[in-house]
Amino acid sequence: MPYGPVGVLHGLGGVVAIDLAIAWTGLSTWGFFWRQVWSWWGGTLLLLALLAASTWTFLAVPPQEMIAGMPFAPGEVEALTGIPVRGNHFAAFLGVSPLANLGALFLGRRDFSPQGLQFGLA
Repeated sequence: MPYGPVGVLHGLGGVVAIDLAIAWTGLSTWGFFWRQVWSWWGGTLLLLALLAASTWTFLAVPPQEMIAGMPFAPGEVEALTGIPVRGNHFAAFLGVSPLANLGALFLGRRDFSPQGLQFGLA
């Protein structure tokens, strides 16, 4: 596989995965607006999937290998490969945002109900 264990998401498989993630995000956003419980679970699962995929990718594939597969000019490749960074640095950095979003999701969980958004005074 060209990119380790996530090689199946390279090329057309990656395009399909991105399309599914976009559709999943749109459907979850619509459900979030109406405060449906299924959308809370959908958003939580999507964030967990993105967190796992990005962490897995950056831990499994060395940054130099990723850079080699990109269409950079030779000078850019030389500059980027000279940076002393490993995949775990990227994994830790990219994991902060999804974890913060998961925290916000868990704090807002009480606002979602099986009946969805209810209008009127409670």
